[in-house]
Amino acid sequence: MEPAPYQISKPRQVAALTSPARQEIVDAIEAGGPCSAGELAEVLGRAQDGLYYHIRELVRVGLLVEVGRRPTARREESVYDLVGRPLELRYAPGRTRSTADVGRVVAAMLRLAHRSFAAALRGGQVRAQGPDRNIWAARVKAWLTPSDIREINEHMRAVREIARRGRREGTALHSVTFVLTPEQSAARRRENKEQNDAGTH
Repeated sequence: MEPAPYQISKPRQVAALTSPARQEIVDAIEAGGPCSAGELAEVLGRAQDGLYYHIRELVRVGLLVEVGRRPTARREESVYDLVGRPLELRYAPGRTRSTADVGRVVAAMLRLAHRSFAAALRGGQVRAQGPDRNIWAARVKAWLTPSDIREINEHMRAVREIARRGRREGTALHSVTFVLTPEQSAARRRENKEQNDAGTH
């Protein structure tokens, strides 16, 4: 039976995803379905031994579950799946430990995006132009109305749904990272910095 959607909101679950390695594990299973540590190592290009600690942590906080076992040449391996599909990070603004961890989760996402982008450029097998381009990075600042923001959210949801169609014949593994954030004025940033500085004394 297909897992139901799951919202990540517990502080320990959010904290677990501040690790880029754990995000990669979650992403690989979401994209390809249930996996063993060996299969994850192959997909991610990581040493299998280095994944066990992160898998155990994801199981401990309730984001991964063991769904079966598969025989290999040497022994049986556990197979893991997400606790739900899709996983969605839920957060609210405010000065809490969880809010700080959400910032670290996003920082890890951006580090992974940078690493993947740079590796793809070095690999040389990319299409950077035309309708079939498979590598693209952009940043824009814009003055947006509430209607504009709703439209952007609709497009982001559409991209996310395309990316969640799963592994099929003729597909190649890609990653998609996007961030939408309001900008603060310089005066507001100074005010926030002063408040934060005052709180640390």
